[in-house]
Amino acid sequence: METKRIPLTVGVTGHRAIRPEDRPALMAGVKRELERLRESYPLSPIVMLNSLAEGADQLCAEAALSLGIPLAAALPFPEAEYEQDFTGAALDSFRSLLSKAEQRFVTPATEAMPQAPDRDFYYRQAGIYVATHCHVLLALWDGGPGAKTGCGTAEAVGFALQGSYHPVHSAPLFSSTAVIHLFTPRGEHTVGAPGKVKRLGDGETWRTLMDRTEEFNALAARTDAADAYPLLPERREEDPLLDRIEAVYQRADRLSLRFAKVYRRILVLLAVLSTLIAASFLLYDEANLHWLILVCGLALLLAWVLTRFAYRSSCHRRYLEYRVLAESLRAQGFLRYAGVRREAITLLPWSQQEETPWIAMAITVLCVGEAPKAGHDIRACWPEDQFNYHRKAQKKARTKLRISGRVGLSDAAEAGAGEHLRRHPVHLQLLREAVPVQGGGGPREDGRLLPEDFG
Repeated sequence: METKRIPLTVGVTGHRAIRPEDRPALMAGVKRELERLRESYPLSPIVMLNSLAEGADQLCAEAALSLGIPLAAALPFPEAEYEQDFTGAALDSFRSLLSKAEQRFVTPATEAMPQAPDRDFYYRQAGIYVATHCHVLLALWDGGPGAKTGCGTAEAVGFALQGSYHPVHSAPLFSSTAVIHLFTPRGEHTVGAPGKVKRLGDGETWRTLMDRTEEFNALAARTDAADAYPLLPERREEDPLLDRIEAVYQRADRLSLRFAKVYRRILVLLAVLSTLIAASFLLYDEANLHWLILVCGLALLLAWVLTRFAYRSSCHRRYLEYRVLAESLRAQGFLRYAGVRREAITLLPWSQQEETPWIAMAITVLCVGEAPKAGHDIRACWPEDQFNYHRKAQKKARTKLRISGRVGLSDAAEAGAGEHLRRHPVHLQLLREAVPVQGGGGPREDGRLLPEDFG
């Protein structure tokens, strides 16, 4: 599975009972939507998150595999226990599809565990996990209503669009998932063509989210992180999910630093041009150097070009967003290395999730996978490392402050001495007599002493 880019994750929910005559239309509809996503976002590798239940789940899994799209199997129970809900051909299909999945794991409980949880509770938790860990949810659904505490397809659509669940550790995540509803006739709801598509959710927000993700993936694919500073100790047990988090973190960090440098250079150039504009205008006005008005105009033109470049390159936005992504993934990597399954996205404030939903979704889909197998002491590689980094940064800042303070004090002392000598001519005369000067120059008329005046 691709490691250095953010995967476009497609979740699946749907009915178990699918009429045999509807399968060809539904299969064609699912393939068409998957191919459309691949064509629209060619640089974002697609992964299907699927519980492999009988019916719609298995149909979508077969469609994905036929297109070369990898499967991540999010199971409500351990494999042996889950198989109790299958019989005959459906069981054979489950085993075959599970053997082809690149990932398989049991989904965690998002809501509070009841005293005596039934099987529906675990199915509900799997539905919440799939609906909230994908960019787009394929819903093979008859469009019927769901129940408040149910675990079916209608409820999964509600999890994705309205956040209609009650997590233990935080509020429901900001909803930015798109739902592709493929009409699936069932029971009383049979009016309509099988596979007819209806798109649900905030389409504009979702398109922006995917455009930002595609933009990052395009840059990440061209970014070399071979010599990047390792986030975690290199000698550790194999953990593909942690490797993926670290690989994306390193590229986000590199890209943030790159665009920060571009932005700072633009600010410096704009400051230089502003000074040149002011100086040219003053000299033009005071010294009647008319040609300087051309210099002023040229500097204004260059400033406008720089401003347009900054806007079109989005260097400031990219610098800030990739920094947020990198630092969030840094925290996520350390949480997983410590053996904590909690996702860093739940620690981001609601406003941050709403302002940069693509980052929130990126962190969420990068966490798809099994729970960490072991926990480690992270004090040396996180808090202590951060403390040493900030201590060095503080030392550099103090040195710069000391230098700038000395320059400021020397300027202030020189200005104060000159003012004092102007107000007290007697002291000026005494200074002339006491201080040997080169060439008899002595202090200037304004009392200002220059270094070359002293022997």
